[in-house]
Amino acid sequence: MERFVPYFLDKFKGDSTYPGSADMYVLFPDYGAFQRYNSCVLQRLKLDYDHILYIKKSRVGEQIAQEQRLFFEQGKDELGEKKAFQPRNHVLIIDDFTNSGSTLFGAANLVQKMAEGNGNPSVSIFVSHLVATYDEKVCAGLLKKLHELGPECKFFTTNTIPMTTNLIKSDPQVKVYDISDYVADLIHR
Repeated sequence: MERFVPYFLDKFKGDSTYPGSADMYVLFPDYGAFQRYNSCVLQRLKLDYDHILYIKKSRVGEQIAQEQRLFFEQGKDELGEKKAFQPRNHVLIIDDFTNSGSTLFGAANLVQKMAEGNGNPSVSIFVSHLVATYDEKVCAGLLKKLHELGPECKFFTTNTIPMTTNLIKSDPQVKVYDISDYVADLIHR
């Protein structure tokens, strides 16, 4: 599951729209994702530690609550807090899978609320596996949330679950990465 984040980061950094490390931020919707992918982001994107952020999240039963603050690790047992974004910044939100997108879009909304100056930072979302409870209505709801963020917001995923990605891949704000080249490379190793 976790192999697709490095794959995506290489594609993302190689794209002509990559903003460069000075204006690039990566945000994880929870500390677990931060722990899994922090070293990968450091290695591939060469971001400063204060550009790799996460949200503290708690779950009670089916209820999920995200703190409305962004944190980064400054060193051993020391946290910093990101207070604002500039319009020139780009924030990439990353997670391994999503069912409804609620934590991903909650993170995107928080980023937009933290905009300073005239305009919002650009936001992209990457999720390795779009589970979406294998439901057409859930996929439609995900697209609705994406569109509410504005036409600049992009959603990236892989085609590991074609049942769901086929439902969203024609949307202009969505890019679905075909992983067949990645799988073929794994087989040949």
